[in-house]
Amino acid sequence: MLLLKHWANRGSGRPKTVAKEITRRRCRQARVRMLHKLVLLFVAMPLIELTILLYLGSLIGVLYTILIVVVTGVVGAFLTKQQGLITISRIRSQIDRGILPADEFFQAALILGGGLLLLTPGLITDLAGFAMLIPKTRNFVARWLRSCIQSMIQRRELQYWQIR
Repeated sequence: MLLLKHWANRGSGRPKTVAKEITRRRCRQARVRMLHKLVLLFVAMPLIELTILLYLGSLIGVLYTILIVVVTGVVGAFLTKQQGLITISRIRSQIDRGILPADEFFQAALILGGGLLLLTPGLITDLAGFAMLIPKTRNFVARWLRSCIQSMIQRRELQYWQIR
């Protein structure tokens, strides 16, 4: 951390550290990085999905491609409902025992995300959605996400609040 000081208001005589300006600059850089990720997510990803679907349609036919998209949506809705009900029963049982169900809420968020990905037409999003709905792969994704979130917190790229 820089320990350099400059005079913000020369007349008041109060020193202002450069650390605040560095923190602001880092926040701006983090916002720009997030904007790039969002552009990639909302512009590039649909284009990639569309390209894959068009290529698949040229290989196996349009009817079968549409059938694949519809079947993955129906199967995804069924799996989302099944896994969601299981997770809700776990949340209720832990609340009845007086335990805060933090892990189950995280699992429920992953199930919701997986269901939304399966409703989105495309093969890559379908694979990611199924990965979040199958319990073994969902646990792997949950561990990976937790480690990403913890490293972001340690690098102070993500702020959080604790309720006591």
